Amino acid sequence: MASRPQCGRMNLFLIGWSSEKPIDPNRAERVFRALLRELPFFDQEALQTWRAPSGRSVAMSASHTSRQTGGVTYVHFEADRFALYSGRPYFWADEFAADGLRPLDPRFYLGPIEVWSADLDGRCVAARYDDASSALDIYTDPLGAYHVFVASEGGTKWFSNSAEVLRALLDTRIRDPLVLASLVVCGWSLGGQPLWQEVRRLPRGTLHHFAPGGERNRELLPTATIRSFFGRGLDAEGAAKTLVAGLSALADWPGRPSLVPVTGGRDSRLILAAAHRAGFEFDSGIGGDPESPDAYTARIVCERVGRSLTVLQSRTAATVGEAARILRVIAPGTDSLERAWPAFNRPVGSGLPDGPDIALALVHSGHAGEVARAHYGAGENPRPEALTRQIYRQIAHVWPRPPVGREAKHLVRLYLARWVDEQLAEGISPSDVPDLFYLLERMANWVGAANGVDEYMEDLTSPLWTPRLLPHELGPPTIDRSRELFHFKVLNELAPELAEIPFAQLNPPWPTFGQRREVRGRRMRTLGARARRELQRRYENVARRGAAQSRVTGLTEATALARERVPDRSHEIWGLLDRGRTLALLERNPTVLDVRSQRFAWRLATVFLVCVD
Repeated sequence: MASRPQCGRMNLFLIGWSSEKPIDPNRAERVFRALLRELPFFDQEALQTWRAPSGRSVAMSASHTSRQTGGVTYVHFEADRFALYSGRPYFWADEFAADGLRPLDPRFYLGPIEVWSADLDGRCVAARYDDASSALDIYTDPLGAYHVFVASEGGTKWFSNSAEVLRALLDTRIRDPLVLASLVVCGWSLGGQPLWQEVRRLPRGTLHHFAPGGERNRELLPTATIRSFFGRGLDAEGAAKTLVAGLSALADWPGRPSLVPVTGGRDSRLILAAAHRAGFEFDSGIGGDPESPDAYTARIVCERVGRSLTVLQSRTAATVGEAARILRVIAPGTDSLERAWPAFNRPVGSGLPDGPDIALALVHSGHAGEVARAHYGAGENPRPEALTRQIYRQIAHVWPRPPVGREAKHLVRLYLARWVDEQLAEGISPSDVPDLFYLLERMANWVGAANGVDEYMEDLTSPLWTPRLLPHELGPPTIDRSRELFHFKVLNELAPELAEIPFAQLNPPWPTFGQRREVRGRRMRTLGARARRELQRRYENVARRGAAQSRVTGLTEATALARERVPDRSHEIWGLLDRGRTLALLERNPTVLDVRSQRFAWRLATVFLVCVD
């Protein structure tokens, strides 16, 4: 690699638990060390290991240096018990008061689980074990943002945030056909399962209790609770206070700088307004072309609140081939090279450390803003088969068709049909099913899986992705969500001057933009005209230049490598892919492909370079 990417905030861990015979930790440690050697993010010396006196549990962990994480460690080992976490947890102390400090100490999770589990928030996992009872507790976050995996071997259960280390422990390569099919059809693994059939993902939002007497699970955010949020309305003032409190807690990590990426879109503007209201120190930045419409709009937005916008310098850390090799180890089947390759080449200052003693920045994203925008629309027909077709049309292109065969389409449609039936059985209104699918499937399993790759490189937070905001995001009527009035009303609570600035692309139907021109203020008329002229002048040239220099260039390398790795006709993958259309697509010049065909080409390259031998 041109420059070695470094680990983000990740605590890569492996936990073994047995209710019966002692566990031999030696083989697990060899497998774990072998995985570390495959990754460019960790030092072999970072490994910590622990074994219970009874031998019923073992744990090991590798994480970033405390110098880069502000002195924070992720594991606490005692003679007969341990606690660990990964991600960025924070804790709600009151309705509008959140604590970001205490959950950074792994000893926090040694306390009674009933005390902290109900009010813990953020994309995270936490685990603890006590040899006195031989009991293991694992917490998975309510919205499924952090993926944790489990595999069984004899009487031992193994848990990790790496599916690959579990696959290696079991020495299995049996692939899940639904994972491969959905990766090509829609770009992520439906259900969020990893590629390997014998490695499964723990359910979201659950307290998992493993003890010699048996396993108990308790849901933290049942679907029925989410159902109750629809139609409750929006308290914009309460939502604004909640957002500010949560963001303040996420940023409260001593010794760590904060970065708020700003674009020409809605979600980042809302995060900028909340950070500005919260009053903590942060930088605002944007990557890519400094002359792009996004950068132009972001600069105006920052100036309006008295801040400057930093254009983050690009870097080249990984070729597509190198990115494929790494993705093969950290997330086969759950993330596409189309997204992962740019993630390995983040701009300077956006999360990757620039030295072993330099603190990593906390990057506060606008992920989950689409939840409040009815992104998939309302259910158009209450019949289950009609809802299934509607969701399929949202995630898979009608034209060009996905380059898959009948079996792959059947697997995807069958999964969607079962998912729709389950939600309707839970009492979800048909009109709300697409919104729920976006929240629990696309966010949890696409964004969640993507963040699982990102965490090897950056400290990413998502203050809009929290159960505390869900009642406000899902509460307005569908028509209000489609008009993006959550963003408009909350933005007006936080920084009303930002609600008047046009966006880089089409403006939403907000009252600000719907007023007649003659009653608008002179200042906004001038600003709007200036923005439109500038965007019109720059947009086409920038779009062409950006595509030629980045995505198409990467796709050209990806398809060339994929053609070299296409297996022969006897390979099992051809039971899912349409061989003729697959080969034809990989042979075409990426520069002449439409955007959707480029997307399919990226996914096919992911299958051949990452998912199959």
